[in-house]
Amino acid sequence: MLRLRSADCNAGYVNMTRILRCVWRSHGARGKYGRTCPSRCATRRRVRLVEIDAPERAQAFGNRSKQSLSELCFNKAAKLDETGKDRYGCILARVYCDGVDANAEQVRRGMAWVYERYAPKNSPLYGVQTEAKAAKHGLWADNEPVPPWDLRRAGK
Repeated sequence: MLRLRSADCNAGYVNMTRILRCVWRSHGARGKYGRTCPSRCATRRRVRLVEIDAPERAQAFGNRSKQSLSELCFNKAAKLDETGKDRYGCILARVYCDGVDANAEQVRRGMAWVYERYAPKNSPLYGVQTEAKAAKHGLWADNEPVPPWDLRRAGK
């Protein structure tokens, strides 16, 4: 079981909504949700939450998004449902903190977009995002929120 603690997550490294920097040791034991990890470990791994993309820190809701993920996962037991690795070697996973799907909850709170480029067309996250938009949660309270991939493409 992975437990996220202040020493495990370096908030200044990257936006935690998209990537959690965690400490873990692999036992080689694989369960339904991927690797099981002890609370104190020796190897650092980066985990990218699949199918979602959060605002950059400089964007509106960037810091709130990071804070929201911290509230969900800080100092809580986490399970990773691994789906592979990205081109940078980060583990791609759906993250469950105390049984709560952190990926879906970030979208539900309006703290992340469904990343259309990587989310399958039938992902339940699209429905969650539609509900968040209708309720004007989080970033959807802005008149014209800019997806982070557009911001990155523009080089800002």
